[in-house]
Formats: sequence, structure tokens, C-alpha cells
Amino acid sequence: MRFRIEVRWPPVDNDPDRGREALTGLWYHDGNCHVADALSPGDKALIYETKAHPETGAPGAQAIVAWGVVTGLSQQCKEHCVGDHRWNTKVPFEVKQHVPWGNTGRGVPVETVRKVLSWKESAPLMKSQYITEEEFNALAAELNERCR
Repeated sequence: MRFRIEVRWPPVDNDPDRGREALTGLWYHDGNCHVADALSPGDKALIYETKAHPETGAPGAQAIVAWGVVTGLSQQCKEHCVGDHRWNTKVPFEVKQHVPWGNTGRGVPVETVRKVLSWKESAPLMKSQYITEEEFNALAAELNERCR
């Protein structure tokens, strides 16, 4: 079993797969398909919402807002182009815990994430990456507490 932080943009209401009430998969662009292919059912991921959506500018939580479990293998999906990337691979994912989608400000803030992961204050949190089980458990416990 592997553990990751996955980055997502603030949701947009008109996207049925990634909208405010849905998070049915983890998406990867054509340059990161190797990550999607390495994920297996049972792997766990924390979902970190960025500060802003790159297309719409919609504000994001800049916090961990959910965690869940990979439920299937990577698959090709409807392509979504943003910038220089084609987001065309989806890994099925089941959310196990999340802050209320309408109130993502209750998520685990970036300052706490930096402390748990021993990241420098200046390091950007914009890339999905593997983390240790202990780091995952600490951040998931903090999220669970904030969901009460």
C-alpha cells in the first residue's frame, strides 16, 4: 500500500466528475500517466485543494480537504486540456472523509501540512507526491478531527 498527497483545483459546479459534490477519481495529465499506472487498489491519498483554479480563478482552500482510497486501476478518460497538459487518465477513487464541500476552509491548512511533512515555508505545495504512512496518518487524523 502506498500513500500520496494528490493536488486538485477548487471544484467547478458544472463539472459532474470533479464538481463540488463529486470526487470520483484522481486525474493525471499525459506527462504523469506513469504515476497513475503505479497506483493500485487500496492505496490511500489525501486531497489538497490549491489556492485557485487555473482557468476560472475560483478561490480554493489551500488545505487538505479529503482523504480516500484508490478503488481501481488507471483508465483513459475524457480529455480535459489546461495549459500545456492534456488531463486524460483517471484512477477510480472513493472518498472516505471530507470537510463539508461548501466549507473547505475547515480543511487542514497548508501551514500544518508543511509542519507534518517538514517542508520549508517557501516550498510550493503544487505537486502530487508519495508520503510516508506516518505522515498520511497524522494528516488524516487532523482532517478527521476537523470534520466533526
